[in-house]
Amino acid sequence: MDNNQGMSYQELISQLKTMKDQIQKHKELVRENHLLDSQYWYICTQQNKGMLEPIKIFKEQEKT
Repeated sequence: MDNNQGMSYQELISQLKTMKDQIQKHKELVRENHLLDSQYWYICTQQNKGMLEPIKIFKEQEKT
């Protein structure tokens, strides 16, 4: 592509499609991030209120 001539319509359309895909992926990541944030804060709030029971973690027994 010669910078003096600019983009052809095909190149422009290709770039716009790429940008549209990037925007869609960004929106999905933002949506997921907001969901994870809200779940985190809900769990923290419930824990601060003493409404969550401790999680018991057991050590795996050695297999012989």
